[in-house]
Amino acid sequence: PTATTIDIAGTPTDVAYVITGNQRAMVCVNWTTGAVIWSSPGPNGAGGGGARWGITSVANQGGTDVVYHCTEIGRVVARVAATGALFGGWTTNPIVLANDASDVINTYNPEDNLLYFGDLPASGNRDIYAVDAATGAFVWTLSSTGGLQGLTIWEANSADTAYIPTPEGFSSHVAYEGGFVYFNSRSQAPADGHQYPSDGIYYKVNAASGALVK
Repeated sequence: PTATTIDIAGTPTDVAYVITGNQRAMVCVNWTTGAVIWSSPGPNGAGGGGARWGITSVANQGGTDVVYHCTEIGRVVARVAATGALFGGWTTNPIVLANDASDVINTYNPEDNLLYFGDLPASGNRDIYAVDAATGAFVWTLSSTGGLQGLTIWEANSADTAYIPTPEGFSSHVAYEGGFVYFNSRSQAPADGHQYPSDGIYYKVNAASGALVK
């Protein structure tokens, strides 16, 4: 599991947010005692799916600390960090990145108050998204800014004897630094089930606009 530790008003100091893998839960725990403060597997009633992997981000929005996480079916959820309730500042919560199974990993940019996500669905979007952390509105996608460079890249087959053209996708961390985001793409596993990427492109993108730098 991946933990994020932070001091949140209304909770014991400090707390950790943990995404629990096969348990598919998003858990807030007292970092000192390990006691569970709240736990939620995701808004399943809204088709959100459980939280299985990824990184949590925390930001204050209008006086409310909010924790953000992804689900295993391509949703992004904003929760009140102290209680786990869905954050009311988003008109749609969760928001939908992809309509099928998807790797989604988030990063927060405090200067522009933006969240970044990448996805690698079996079919569908395969994109990088910038989302307004206060409202949940999409600000840009890499495809809409014309930034996608490798619509087809190459994947070794399971025997490593040939290369197969496969769609580009994103399952790596999106790193923010000094007004830019950095990330790399990878190939989608082909039909023979080979899961190890053998090709991809490294990107540098303007964090606010999504414009490709290189």
